[in-house]
Amino acid sequence: MKLRTFKTINNGIYQIVINVEDISQNDQLLMQKYGEPTVDLGGTFTPEVPAPEFTLPSKVVSIMAGNYVLRQSFDSRDTGYAQANADAWSEELNTRITDAVEAMRQNVDTFTTEEIVSI
Repeated sequence: MKLRTFKTINNGIYQIVINVEDISQNDQLLMQKYGEPTVDLGGTFTPEVPAPEFTLPSKVVSIMAGNYVLRQSFDSRDTGYAQANADAWSEELNTRITDAVEAMRQNVDTFTTEEIVSI
């Protein structure tokens, strides 16, 4: 699986687009068994540069269910830290997605068995 992040700026609006690409067949099978990993696009974010923490509304999404593209914009007219906020959101979402997929991959199927009872 790949995460491809596009960063653009237009008219003072910093936009982040994260594409989830090349989902392996093994990951697809794990999603069928255990469900799709989810991430929260909101929460509290801490930029690395001297900028204050910021919070976005919680929005939990499935990473794979037709939601291969995650987007967020930061308007420089709203804050002087738009670029720092965009970078912080991008880095945090990449970490959250990676953690969610790795957690899914750690699942071990101890349920699937075949039982035969002779009577």
